Amino acid sequence: MRRRYITLIEMLISLALLSFLLSSLFFWYRHLTIRHDTLAKTKWPLTEERYCDQRLQKLFSQIQLQSPFFTTRDGLVFIFDNGPHPEPLLSHHVLGRLYYDERNNTLSLGVWPLPKEEQTSPSENLVLLDHVTSLNFELYYPPQPSKKTVDPEKVGYPVPNEGWQSIWQQAYPVFPALLKLHVTREGKEESLVFAFELPDGDGDGDEELISYAKEKKV
Repeated sequence: MRRRYITLIEMLISLALLSFLLSSLFFWYRHLTIRHDTLAKTKWPLTEERYCDQRLQKLFSQIQLQSPFFTTRDGLVFIFDNGPHPEPLLSHHVLGRLYYDERNNTLSLGVWPLPKEEQTSPSENLVLLDHVTSLNFELYYPPQPSKKTVDPEKVGYPVPNEGWQSIWQQAYPVFPALLKLHVTREGKEESLVFAFELPDGDGDGDEELISYAKEKKV
């Protein structure tokens, strides 16, 4: 029986078909890879924002409405329950400052022990959200239909206006009921809005006041 050899034209056709098949596979692989990367880039900021919201919800559920509680140019100072911590001085009731870190473009949380005496104390700085360009606060003081008897020791203290306001003074003897954070991120026209109901927002302010001569920068 005579042996049949593959001709040159048959080999060229086979190579052409193989090249077409490999090109098609490479095209679809590249298309799927680009699509996956695009979806990941779109989904990642949403994941970051959801994580930030969860951290803030937990943070403000543990807030202690007592002095100090006030806004600064770029942040909010308050006391909260930090729970157990490897550093004992940063456990349970601590001083927190939620602020916009302009140098690193982040929404950050600074944590310090309550200042009971002059000493070098440990601190912690946590990044809650990156690619941030601005941070603004809104605090809501509800209407007071029945005015309570004023404590003689608090006569002369300023009182916030009823409704929403962007500044909360350290001298206020009362606390807001609601808090909003307006966070703007890079590449987004609309701000993210995080809203929180503060526990006992109409607190009487009976806790001991802690005064600060000067705000410390993080």
